[in-house]
Amino acid sequence: MVAEIPLGNVFNLEETLNSGQVFHWENFSVNGVPGCAACMENGSVSWIAQPEPDLLLTLKGDADRVSRYLGLDHDLPALFATYPKEDVFLERAIEYCPGIRIIRQPIWECLATFITSSLKQVAHIRGISLTLRERYGERHELDGRKMFYDYPSPETLAAAGEAALRKCALGYRAKSLHRAAVAVARGDIDLVALEK
Repeated sequence: MVAEIPLGNVFNLEETLNSGQVFHWENFSVNGVPGCAACMENGSVSWIAQPEPDLLLTLKGDADRVSRYLGLDHDLPALFATYPKEDVFLERAIEYCPGIRIIRQPIWECLATFITSSLKQVAHIRGISLTLRERYGERHELDGRKMFYDYPSPETLAAAGEAALRKCALGYRAKSLHRAAVAVARGDIDLVALEK
């Protein structure tokens, strides 16, 4: 049930998932190994753990998807070598958080959570994200024990309406999220082109 992903570069799962990029991963143990689980995309629940600095664990069949999602295919030393040598700020940033990766979040979820994050702290953004998922996302199980929810589609949030979204603690952000959902659902915004 569990597959191993050897890590060639420095990576820190906890710092990456808690860096304010995503807000829906939850603590969940598999075979007694503590880790995190969430719906990543397209109705699939994934589980990830990092029991050792150079080893990542995930569910069988998820290794490629998880590696891509976490940006593990980026060669960080090669990337860092392209940075200006005299940039003190970049140097400090790399030293401060060498194990954080840029997550390849699904584009709609990334856009929507960016809209809902305006003037909010991470705990509040997480609360909004989980509420939207639970009210409007599709429900999935992992190990028959725990429910996880997809991020709701643009079509679903467009149909919900601004008034309903306000009840998810979005405040003035409900209008912007609803307008974006309507634009994407109508095809006025092409997410594939936006991602490219």
